[in-house]
Amino acid sequence: MKQLFFYLCLTLIFLSGTQALASGSKMGKNQDGKSSTISEIQISDMDGNKNGSISFEEFKAAFPSIKQNVFDILDKDKDGQLNKMEWQIFQEMHKGMGG
Repeated sequence: MKQLFFYLCLTLIFLSGTQALASGSKMGKNQDGKSSTISEIQISDMDGNKNGSISFEEFKAAFPSIKQNVFDILDKDKDGQLNKMEWQIFQEMHKGMGG
């Protein structure tokens, strides 16, 4: 199941024009506006309202090229937010893509 999720996300990333997420280069910005790789960014770096999760708007501020459909796939519990576990799954998935 995890492997299927990985391939589905990978396909959607490329189809939605968010190739920057898979490039392994500096890709996101923390709240200070500093560029970081996905593995360096913590959920607290993106959590502007400090509620412990990341909304699509907060995620898009860190990753401007992200599309809603990619975020929706990462949001496994479909609550409209990425929690710590969902963010860690994404980080692990990204490591598997070489980032």
